[in-house]
Amino acid sequence: MEQADRQRYEAWLLAQGVHEVALNVAADRCSTEKAAAFFVDGFTGRDAAVSTPRAEGMEPVFREGRRAKGEKGMAQRCRTAAAALRSQDGYSLEDWLQMAYQTRPVPWRMSFPG
Repeated sequence: MEQADRQRYEAWLLAQGVHEVALNVAADRCSTEKAAAFFVDGFTGRDAAVSTPRAEGMEPVFREGRRAKGEKGMAQRCRTAAAALRSQDGYSLEDWLQMAYQTRPVPWRMSFPG
């Protein structure tokens, strides 16, 4: 259980890093807040059916976000951002465990009766 939680934490942390990079890239490339939001949705891999860029006339911006994630060096930027977040308040494994197990104790940290 502990290893599975650690893997889920690492995946969550990487997703947070990807989102941080997406926000930074969108700030550089997009002129409006609406365009930046659709760029971030594309970059982070949000489903187009949920984001609905075509209905908003933002499909080119959404697709540009998808393309930007595949650019050279972007994966390294995302990993670096995730590593930087690890040391910030609210992003530690302990903080994530409290968030993940809000209503129940962390199973592998429970004391066994006996």
